[in-house]
Amino acid sequence: MKKIITLISLCCSVILAQSEQIEMNYYLEAKPDKVKQLEKGLKDHTDKFHQSAEHLIHTWEVVAGDRTGQYMRNGPTQTWAEFDANVDSPGDAVHWERSVAPYVKDMSGRVYWRYLPKLSYSKTAHLPKCLLFGIHGTNQDNGDNTVMHWKKFAKH
Repeated sequence: MKKIITLISLCCSVILAQSEQIEMNYYLEAKPDKVKQLEKGLKDHTDKFHQSAEHLIHTWEVVAGDRTGQYMRNGPTQTWAEFDANVDSPGDAVHWERSVAPYVKDMSGRVYWRYLPKLSYSKTAHLPKCLLFGIHGTNQDNGDNTVMHWKKFAKH
């Protein structure tokens, strides 16, 4: 009986894990005098290797917080099985090393986020297209850091 219960639990865990919504993210920081070259390299790389649904990538500029000025890149929300099946396009890594890496001062490791629908509210079945993080604090210049960052974010 213990074996049956263990087997059922294991099957349920595998099924639930395969339906989780996971998103991969990582951060890049340009060398101080290489911002334009990094942006050009990222655009070229994205145009060549990340235009299909299987290899989508989005690039965000961090406009507030500890990583201001850095870039965050993320792929589409997937299941773990989809991540496991994903294979880079031929030439992707070589192109990245040639066109992007020379202009990168620092790059974080990959971070994976798991969507928690029971802790979220959404009128649609899809994840939001944009994430906005509010940071509240005081600023000696205008007294409200949040407003300053919102205006900065809204301009982009």
